[in-house]
Amino acid sequence: MPRPTGPTTPIKFAKSIARLPNTLTANTLYAVRSGAGMDLYVSDMTGAIAYKTNASEGGGGSSLRLSTLNVSNQEIDYVDNVSNLSFDVTSGFSLTDLGNGQVKVSVASGNSYVPLKTFNIIGDFGLLTGTARYIPAYADTIRSAIISTGAMATQDIMAGLYRNGEFVSFFIIPAGQYSNTYNDINISILATEFYTVNIVGGQGTNLSLALYNTRVE
Repeated sequence: MPRPTGPTTPIKFAKSIARLPNTLTANTLYAVRSGAGMDLYVSDMTGAIAYKTNASEGGGGSSLRLSTLNVSNQEIDYVDNVSNLSFDVTSGFSLTDLGNGQVKVSVASGNSYVPLKTFNIIGDFGLLTGTARYIPAYADTIRSAIISTGAMATQDIMAGLYRNGEFVSFFIIPAGQYSNTYNDINISILATEFYTVNIVGGQGTNLSLALYNTRVE
């Protein structure tokens, strides 16, 4: 077998370590402990960067470690070697694909649901064109909405949601009720859009329309 004719660079091997050192050695293979196994990193010829090896196709790659953190972001519990992860959306989980391999997980604990946006009208109201704008910070999905008023509706109260001035959906409080909850809706929203609310039917006092990216109970 012919010998390579170009210049060669010897590579060094580091024993299994808990983490990458702050100062890397050039052309070195590092085995970093991770759960029950290890991750492999290779430093470049300058020692400035360590590249993590890619997981092989069809299995045999790195597994996932899930950690429970306290308020100081210290790990208090963990599960190692997770190869499959699923979420029960109806229990308050919401997933958003942010692209580039990133997924945002939104969690509602108990009944502490945090709305994407709440539109409020303080005091008496009738038919009106809303001027308050909601501009999403990122792409998401409106999956639920709660519309409520401070006094029992004496007639149907109808609020319209508009995207860039175009109608999207109605939310209604029927006469004789204080509120109405909408679940299982599916309205995609983008950071390049703005949303407003008009009152197109009825009148009342202190109206609120809250939009959520998860199901509310």
